[in-house]
Amino acid sequence: MNDTDNTIKTILNKIEDHGILEAIGDGISIQDRNYRIIYQNQIHKDFVGEHIGGYCYKAYEKRESVCDACPVARVFQDGKTHTEQRSAPTEQGLSYFEITASPLKDMKGQIIAGIESVRDITNNKKAEEALIESEAKFRNVVEASPMGMHMYQMESDDRLVFSGSNRAADQILGVDNSQFIGKTIEEAFPPLAASEVPERYRCAATQGESWFTEQITYEHEQIAGAYLVHAFQTEPGKMVAMFLDITEKKKAEKEQKRLTAELLIKNKELEQVLYVTSHDLRSPLVNVEGYGRELEYSLKDLMISIDHADVPTSIKDKINPIIKEEIPESLHYIRTSVSKMDMLLRGILSLSRLGRYELTIDEIDMNAMMSDIVDSHRFKLNELNIKTDVSNVPNGKGDSSQINQVFSNLLDNAVKYTDAERPGAIHISGYTDKNQSVYCIEDNGIGISPEHQEKIFEIFHQLEPDRIKGEGMGLTIAHRILERHNGKIWVKSELGKGSRFFVSLPS
Repeated sequence: MNDTDNTIKTILNKIEDHGILEAIGDGISIQDRNYRIIYQNQIHKDFVGEHIGGYCYKAYEKRESVCDACPVARVFQDGKTHTEQRSAPTEQGLSYFEITASPLKDMKGQIIAGIESVRDITNNKKAEEALIESEAKFRNVVEASPMGMHMYQMESDDRLVFSGSNRAADQILGVDNSQFIGKTIEEAFPPLAASEVPERYRCAATQGESWFTEQITYEHEQIAGAYLVHAFQTEPGKMVAMFLDITEKKKAEKEQKRLTAELLIKNKELEQVLYVTSHDLRSPLVNVEGYGRELEYSLKDLMISIDHADVPTSIKDKINPIIKEEIPESLHYIRTSVSKMDMLLRGILSLSRLGRYELTIDEIDMNAMMSDIVDSHRFKLNELNIKTDVSNVPNGKGDSSQINQVFSNLLDNAVKYTDAERPGAIHISGYTDKNQSVYCIEDNGIGISPEHQEKIFEIFHQLEPDRIKGEGMGLTIAHRILERHNGKIWVKSELGKGSRFFVSLPS
């Protein structure tokens, strides 16, 4: 046995006596210069089996000679440590190992053996592959996103620099963002230098403070417009700013506000015109009505005078048709027209007053209100023998006086439009739908034909004006009141079977 063998034997005895290499979590083997395996710890045996005394190239790779690329062979060639990764099929699937070979030297510095460590890196490898796959998916999502994305990272000198973007960012800003890579946010986008954006981005990158805003507006030609921005940390020192050009949205909102303000002014002007017109027209109408009555009284006196006067028969025959038929008929049409015009003017006046009425919004006990409304119609309901049934209904929010007017009008219509062919029945019910309280007034009256169901909410529209007296304003006023309450009114009806009027109010 030569000195080299003695040295190796001494080393192996020390290793085995102290169990040094058994305590290491890696698989360890030692090979002499002939590539004969002279030591394996238990972990190494678990990896490749026990092969002490055999040659590594035969035991591991079933070769007849050593491979020059083998880490141990390279150690013997240059005396340096070498590492490589290999994969091997196992019962659990493909496993990955990291193999590191280092020289074992004697006291003179001569290489007498190679120490090989084998580490199972399957989990690490799979995690790495999963990360790569995840990053690829993220890149695909980033590229496919309709939102622009800018990526930034903090450098060692605390500079927040631009590191990339997606296609949408180029399209939204109309520039090739790749030209900004490596520049600070202030250098890449000078308009942002004096804003809060750079500091917000730094906080997102370093402290993970997510930031969302849609108030960023720029007039600079490079990034002119308004943007919705969400900045968030992807990993320590890195962040992404997602942004969307909402310039057109902001313009539309601004235009909508302008049109809404203009509409309010026009509505106020119209309400004032309606009020003045309806109010002022009633004065001459009163005169027409008054002088019409005076003419009727005078006509009666004239007829009495002619009857008692000594007037030739030929003249009486000529006058009588005029004073007893033609003039009374004309006065009748005047009275009817005055009455109709007065009714219309009162309707217009009522409608104009709605816009000037200041709402007082409170929670309304709708059960109590429905009970009061039914009681106020009790005489007519009993007179017509109409059965009325009221279910428990949810509360709503609104101006109590005006909401009372809505349901009073609806109940009044249900009474007016009963069907003479069958006993009348009215049912009042309600339910909640999300943040709305919905009420239904159902009757078994004459019903409404489909072509009239939208028109009934128009001003002065009446289903049976010859039979039913009224202004034709009840549903118009109800519709207007509910608009001001952010509510709705709609109808479902079948001709000859009845109608269901629905009203929604905020809960």
